[in-house]
Amino acid sequence: MSGVELEVILNADQPQEAEIFRAWAGENGLDVDVLSNAGCGCCVDIYSLFATPQAARVLDSRLRAVGSGVNFKA
Repeated sequence: MSGVELEVILNADQPQEAEIFRAWAGENGLDVDVLSNAGCGCCVDIYSLFATPQAARVLDSRLRAVGSGVNFKA
């Protein structure tokens, strides 16, 4: 996939972040359960993935609405 690399950090004590991410992933044909999670799972989930620039901006906007966001990698 041509796109941008991003890192998504979801806080376990903010379940709406995971809900937003799962919904976005489904809209973009991604299965969160097969993505590599570098977080511990008890306090954070950390996903690194590629997305189109437009999809990445949508996710960033949705997560920022609840106080999180997306880290864009260079």
